[in-house]
Amino acid sequence: KERESEQSKTTSTPRTGNTPAFSLSPSISSISHNEDSMEVDISDAENSNESSSNIRSTLEDIESPMDESTTDDIQRLLTKAKSIKWTGFWSSLKPKNKNSLYFRIMTEPADAESIVVDLFNLYNRNPEEGTMLILQLLVDLCGYKKLSIDKVYKFEQGNSKDVVKMMESDFLEPELRTVIDSFIALKFLTALVTLYKQFLAFLQEHTVDENSNTVEILDERKSTIENSIDFLYLIYDKNWLVLPLIALFIKLKYFVSCSLIPDKKCYIIRAKCAQEMVQWINLFPEIFIIKRRCLGRLMKLIVDHNEFVRKTALCACAKLMTSSSDELHNELKKRIELYLKFVSTRFIDTNYKIAMKAIAIFTAAIYRYSDHITKEYKMSIIQIIYNKNLLLAKTAGKFLVTYLRSQNRSDEQLLLSLSKIAFLTREFGERVPFLVESCIEFSNELQNWNVIVINLLLKHEIELNTRKHVLELMKESIRYSLTGRCSKSRHFIQEDSPQPADEHIAVADSIIPHFEGLVLTFQNDKKCLNHLVEILTFINFNHCRSKNLNPYYTEIFVLLKELFQTTTDKILIENICTIFSWFCEKQICYRLNANLNVLLFQIFDSVCDFYQIFGKELKRKRQFANFIIEINEINSQEILFKFLIHSVIENTTLPLTQRQKYLSKIADVIYLKAVPLDCFSKILRFYHTHYEEFGEIMNNILNQLQLNNPALPLLIMHTLAEIYKRIREQGPINILSEQSKQLKVKKSKHVIKHCIVIMLQFLSKKLAQTKVMKSQNDTLKLVNMAMSFAFSSEQNYPFLYFIRYFVRTLKEDAKSDA
Repeated sequence: KERESEQSKTTSTPRTGNTPAFSLSPSISSISHNEDSMEVDISDAENSNESSSNIRSTLEDIESPMDESTTDDIQRLLTKAKSIKWTGFWSSLKPKNKNSLYFRIMTEPADAESIVVDLFNLYNRNPEEGTMLILQLLVDLCGYKKLSIDKVYKFEQGNSKDVVKMMESDFLEPELRTVIDSFIALKFLTALVTLYKQFLAFLQEHTVDENSNTVEILDERKSTIENSIDFLYLIYDKNWLVLPLIALFIKLKYFVSCSLIPDKKCYIIRAKCAQEMVQWINLFPEIFIIKRRCLGRLMKLIVDHNEFVRKTALCACAKLMTSSSDELHNELKKRIELYLKFVSTRFIDTNYKIAMKAIAIFTAAIYRYSDHITKEYKMSIIQIIYNKNLLLAKTAGKFLVTYLRSQNRSDEQLLLSLSKIAFLTREFGERVPFLVESCIEFSNELQNWNVIVINLLLKHEIELNTRKHVLELMKESIRYSLTGRCSKSRHFIQEDSPQPADEHIAVADSIIPHFEGLVLTFQNDKKCLNHLVEILTFINFNHCRSKNLNPYYTEIFVLLKELFQTTTDKILIENICTIFSWFCEKQICYRLNANLNVLLFQIFDSVCDFYQIFGKELKRKRQFANFIIEINEINSQEILFKFLIHSVIENTTLPLTQRQKYLSKIADVIYLKAVPLDCFSKILRFYHTHYEEFGEIMNNILNQLQLNNPALPLLIMHTLAEIYKRIREQGPINILSEQSKQLKVKKSKHVIKHCIVIMLQFLSKKLAQTKVMKSQNDTLKLVNMAMSFAFSSEQNYPFLYFIRYFVRTLKEDAKSDA
């Protein structure tokens, strides 16, 4: 029983969840109030005197006692209440200890003055005995007439708390308990209310005192107040009181006054008050919102100086807003202006989670109270969309999308409204990526590419300037959908994250077929043209190889070529170059991986011509001289040179002049750095076998490399090392074997072509005899690199055999240096 009593002290009814963790925060600004409506004046701060007056009037309104009409009703109820049965009442109060003051006072009331004088004289003679008489009198007055206080209380031990516990359990007479319960319930309820007021005043007064013991105050609160709440449930369950009487009792319940305790140490009480107020408001919305005006107290906690209290109060307010009770919302609607104004003050808070909760409450309010969400509220939340905190910004973005969706019936209308807001001010227009980043997760409309392109961008009935705004929104939405981030992002990770292939296919299917129409629509606006071309750079064409799109790719390529020739905009040229590179890598190069036919040679010829034309055009202007159009993908490089080797160099059925032309073109592409310089090694490996056909072209390549020191020795070393690695893959290398000796004697082209060892030997000898390798400096660099490679592993020792031809060309002093 004692354990149950202690458990009931830990939380007051109605029962709530566990109290969350808490923390302190700096104080926040106070809020002015209006007496009549209890609303908050946020914007008007011109008259400070009027503001302070409003604060006082509103606080008085919140703290005012219950209406006189309600008090009269309760008095009438008490009058009509069941009369007290006095049978046996005197016997319960009759004195039983003849040596006590209680016995003398009750039996000799006329001698009260002499009794007091005798007590005073006794106290002067023996303070301990006089004190014991007074304590016995108090015990007798409480109904413990069989208890002798001198037997249980010891002065030297000071065990008063133990005595009180025994009085609560062991010494309370059963008949006295029954009488007291009935008497308190039906006769002394008003006296209890007075005691509550006195105690709360005492609590509020002493918690301000810096020397007060907060722990003792909290213990007193638990023992005095929370037990009485249990008593309230007891009498309510037995139907001893009616609902208005409960309203009176709860009006004076601790949370109404404890919610205003100014001591910072008591913030847990204030937070608990907020949680329990919501419970009572849910049970009796009319009483606590309208008649008792507890909603005002709850709003006061929203702007509390303590961060934990503010957060708890906002969570409590959110429960009211998201409640499914129509009865509650019917009453809340009468105070919705007060509710929204106080919540809106937390749009900006030292704790961003509190601000997120405030905005989330407004998002929930859209479904029932959208008419009460004023323009000022909406603008305040829209500005938060651009906040540096991404989570807070996304919460504001969810509100905006939810509100626009409630006001617009179609995707087109929502997108037009969103574009209007995005470019409402010049500052907003410069931060469109932040808007998209905040809203796109909650707006499927921003990713409905068909609707945006067909129903908005290509619809001439819509004003052109509006369509430009929609295009910029679409560009940022596509970037976010395909790369995972906008052009300006609040993410700490600045790298793009690959998205699923379906996303790329959806964008391509919506944009590619209409790209020409979009270019014609915005052909006079460079910024819009940049947006359109930039959209293509986001698409991974590896995922978009549908045959239905192939004709449109040709149209796009023609458009890009015309734009490139006519524009002078640096950004547009750079984007076109990027797209051109993508086309070469993802589209044309893969088509070369087909069967040998005339079309493949035309494609190969076109690839080389395009790179030459673009490269020469860029070199003409100094500001574009450093632009490089690269084929970075390894697969594309392999396909390109595989076609060159099998279809050009080794294809003896093709006329020699055409083969020489194609080899010269690919060499020019390498000079433009479209592919890495080491790709020349794929050509130089045929230097000795096809010298008669391509010797002049290959010598020109070597001469060009000699001009870019140390490109020549590096490339020759790379060529020889790659061939040597192929030999190692086929097994151990033994230069002195009989098979190798026989191959050396037979110097036919057939043997050289099919034996990699002999091929490497003759290639080394041929390269060592070229004019470009007459330079002692280049030869010395090559020999040093070859020795480093050979001695890096025992398996590479045989490589020295193939380098001997270069060593022979060195002079004696160079040999010693090597």
